Amino acid sequence: TELPQAQDNWRKFFDQILMDSVKDTINEIKAKSHDTSNSIQSINEVLKLTNFEDLPTEKRYLKIDIQSSTDDRIRKFKRQMSEAEKTLGPVFRSQIESQSTDIMKTLTDFVEGLQNDPSYRLFVTDVRNHFQFKVQSLRRGQDGVDDAVMETFTGARRDAKSSAQTTQLAYALLASCLAYRFRFHDPIRGKDTPRLLVLDEFGGKFDNEKPKEILKLLNQMGFQSVLVSPMSKADLLAGNVSHLVLV
Repeated sequence: TELPQAQDNWRKFFDQILMDSVKDTINEIKAKSHDTSNSIQSINEVLKLTNFEDLPTEKRYLKIDIQSSTDDRIRKFKRQMSEAEKTLGPVFRSQIESQSTDIMKTLTDFVEGLQNDPSYRLFVTDVRNHFQFKVQSLRRGQDGVDDAVMETFTGARRDAKSSAQTTQLAYALLASCLAYRFRFHDPIRGKDTPRLLVLDEFGGKFDNEKPKEILKLLNQMGFQSVLVSPMSKADLLAGNVSHLVLV
């Protein structure tokens, strides 16, 4: 006579575990997504403090543009998260007894979708895949003129850049991310952070002006750099470094 009651108690117990697990998963993904957006915003603030290019007629800086992914897997996963989140809301949970079957089916489908396809689970739970990134080069406006987008880097074939442009972009983004990561912009928390960069094969793929521009950028950000460079580039770097060692 006690078995039905025991079974019902166990069912409620496992249902509660499932609900808590799904809720924790959704909250974790949403928190990471929020942190990613905030980090990009902060990195953009660092990027805007320096000039990516300092041309005779204009000055340009970089901006990371972040948009929601249009990948079908991510869109499907977000829809499932939204449905599961509604199910876990106070309105539905107050009706857990009367709508238990519908509520648990929504949550079970959400969980089984992740369990049954490991590659899908790894893709959709990696928050980086929830966004599409591109980098814009903006010309600084003068005399009340708004900043204007001059170039866009997406990494796509149709947007292919030269190896020198790509490498310069990589240096600028890496330096900006490191400057943000170690709080260069914070005079208190960033006071004693490491600022030494060691760059191997520096300048190997650049034309005559790119190495100078990157060194200027790194100096503006507050880095101390050790550069390992081909001998053919040594004369280009000589005027921008404090010590030159020939090996």
